[in-house]
Amino acid sequence: MDGHENQEIVLRQHVSPVQRFVGVSKVAQEIREFAEQAARSDLTVLLRGETGVGKDHLAELIHQAGHNGKPFVVVDCGALTETLSETELFGHTRGAFTDAREERVGLVKVAEDGTLFFNEVANMSLGLQAKFLRILDKRPFRAVGGRAEIQVRTRIIAATNANLEEAVKKRTFRLDLFYRLNVLSFSIAPLRDRKEDIPELISVFLNGNAERLSPAALAVMMEYDWPGNVRELMNVVQRAVFMSREREIGLEQIKQVKQIKLHLTSTTDSLSLPTLYMLEQKYLRDVLKASKGVIKIAAEIAGTGRQTMYNKIKRFGLEEFVDRLREEFFD
Repeated sequence: MDGHENQEIVLRQHVSPVQRFVGVSKVAQEIREFAEQAARSDLTVLLRGETGVGKDHLAELIHQAGHNGKPFVVVDCGALTETLSETELFGHTRGAFTDAREERVGLVKVAEDGTLFFNEVANMSLGLQAKFLRILDKRPFRAVGGRAEIQVRTRIIAATNANLEEAVKKRTFRLDLFYRLNVLSFSIAPLRDRKEDIPELISVFLNGNAERLSPAALAVMMEYDWPGNVRELMNVVQRAVFMSREREIGLEQIKQVKQIKLHLTSTTDSLSLPTLYMLEQKYLRDVLKASKGVIKIAAEIAGTGRQTMYNKIKRFGLEEFVDRLREEFFD
């Protein structure tokens, strides 16, 4: 078996789900590195960042990388109420209260051996925070109306867009809870601080529904600061795809979005900028040249998975280009 065949076997190995966190920036690579480390541990993770940066997406990727096949249970902390929270979290027995006609399993039990994701944890009332501490301390609990103690092993990931230190000072967030949550903490940078990730994100959100954005539309996308972050970008692209009847998305589709309408007055279709397709293809060619056509190395440079790299090579018709690079290198 020669070196080339060995390489192909390596390329078929499992790619971590964490590599699906999209981006070519240094920030995106740091996020993937943190997620890989977090996935190898069962320590509590606290994800921080503005609304829409992808905290819930990253939490699920960490779970898939470390507990794939096990339950991933999301708790919307803003939707929990004082009266129902204990039943939601710990469950209840039949007859525990007037409307308890049948036994109910709580979310903590449902997430056994998997991950319990508490989204926007700062929205919990002080009363709910005390109950949350019981879960973090991994103490046995009883279902409402039950006598038997229940012990489960569950990975905890929490997320917030709030300044928890400030909330502690204002006494709206418990200090002991903050300490227990702040074990493996990571702040996800807003999209305006990693704009080089925008073209690849747009490509993912297009999902084959359009080949490219017009130069003017791409210029607007790159100029805008995206206060709603990745979620806002996704909504803009999806709406633009819906509004467009052509394979190319232009300014007319972007104009439908109020948030970026003010940026259109200084941007015209005559801008001599490369298309998104051209930008991606050039970047991919540069990466492949730097890696001498070795896909594993190319994927590492680009900060993406090897299967994703294979897909991009096929999409941009660069198979022969890769073969030539390999021939030059191995000769």
